[in-house]
Amino acid sequence: MEGRLRLRRSSSFGYLRRGRSSTFQVITVSSLQEAAAKRKIGVATMFLLAYWMAGALYGMTRKGWSCMDSLYFAVVTISTVGYGDQGFAVGQSQAIDHLFGACYVFVGVLFVATNATDVIHFFESQAEARLAAFRVAVRQEEATFVLEDEIHELMVNVKMGTIQIILFLLVGALGMSFLEGWYLSDAFYWACVTLTTVGYGDKVPTSSVSKGFAILFILIGFGLVAAHLSLLGSLPYELKRLRMEDKVLNQFGSNLEEAELAAMLRSNEVGVLRTPNMLKDDASCRDRVSRAEFALWLLMKTGKVDLEQDVKHCLNVFDKLDVGCNGNLGVDDIQRIVEDGRKKSEW
Repeated sequence: MEGRLRLRRSSSFGYLRRGRSSTFQVITVSSLQEAAAKRKIGVATMFLLAYWMAGALYGMTRKGWSCMDSLYFAVVTISTVGYGDQGFAVGQSQAIDHLFGACYVFVGVLFVATNATDVIHFFESQAEARLAAFRVAVRQEEATFVLEDEIHELMVNVKMGTIQIILFLLVGALGMSFLEGWYLSDAFYWACVTLTTVGYGDKVPTSSVSKGFAILFILIGFGLVAAHLSLLGSLPYELKRLRMEDKVLNQFGSNLEEAELAAMLRSNEVGVLRTPNMLKDDASCRDRVSRAEFALWLLMKTGKVDLEQDVKHCLNVFDKLDVGCNGNLGVDDIQRIVEDGRKKSEW
């Protein structure tokens, strides 16, 4: 029973605290990021609605546009497509409209720069998590790293993203060809210019229905292209990272040699994971590496965990809780803390 309530220093990433409560909810960075992302999505949604409302009110009151034309104007502005078919200048009141337009455009672009990427990343991470859970449930395989499989999966994601964009462009082209009566080549040209946010303005929707279609096309396509271009831009780096990770994970082969173990024991990473008291109380640590130490050593060697920025900070937290300074967290540490508190209260 005592072994179940004890954690070694090299595996101190969370523990069950007993005292006032019988359970302890471990806080993780991913859970905090997810909660922050959800709050940010809520704020971004409210801002987007307010932004559209401001654009709609301006268009309907100052320009005499319809509601659809005003929403179309707001979407084209915030997405930075900027066809130029609708603007702010009106007769003798150009100064007021230009001042409002300058603020409206700046706020819209600032919103895209600060919120859109985070929102897209949140939905991407959610989709990737569901996909990973589905793969584990279907394959029922061990978590092994095979370079060929990892590269194949990466290239499949690239191909699927490319196919999605091509199909989306075709849908946009077919829709505008039908709604505006354009040649299919002209409609495909419009879809490409719009999806890349170039927006030359030589081909623009004219009817309310086609403007509504353009609104949906821009809103959906903006996130689709941003996510795929991000994947394409990181492709060379990801391929290089996978090959380096393969070399690190498979450097020992299937058998560990004495020289390899000795090099690991002498490494700075393993040295940091241990304290002098650990080596003093447990002589077996001097000629062996635990499972948790080996996993942390590999994580540091693959660059997924940084010794200075990650591991040492975690060990400092552990050492503050390790009252006995023996490299373990257990009931005896809790008892010592309670005893020290009682002595201080008596004084």
